[in-house]
Amino acid sequence: PDVNLNQGAYGAVEYGEGDCMPPIDEESRTYSNFNDDIYFVDAVKFKSARVYLEEDYFEENQKTKANNGYYEIKLEKGKYAAIPNKDYSVSFYISIEENQFINQDIKFFKCLTY
Repeated sequence: PDVNLNQGAYGAVEYGEGDCMPPIDEESRTYSNFNDDIYFVDAVKFKSARVYLEEDYFEENQKTKANNGYYEIKLEKGKYAAIPNKDYSVSFYISIEENQFINQDIKFFKCLTY
């Protein structure tokens, strides 16, 4: 892939975890700044039921490290699932358009109870 891509995403990134029992009360969820690796994987692959090798999902060039709750990444046009620290149970979908650097805030929420 072309490393000089003039497209991708940037923004705030937060992480929270807790109860996902219905009814879900978004207001009571607490988040903090996320400061670790975020992987951007092909959304079609991610949504399919097929099992992929970890290397097929988490290519090094599709990774960025959040710093003080902020991230930025260059990506090819497409639909991605953003995943914190290779944790498949948490994801956030994002679409990248041709020649656009979009401001997309990400909120990850890990369900501890269902």
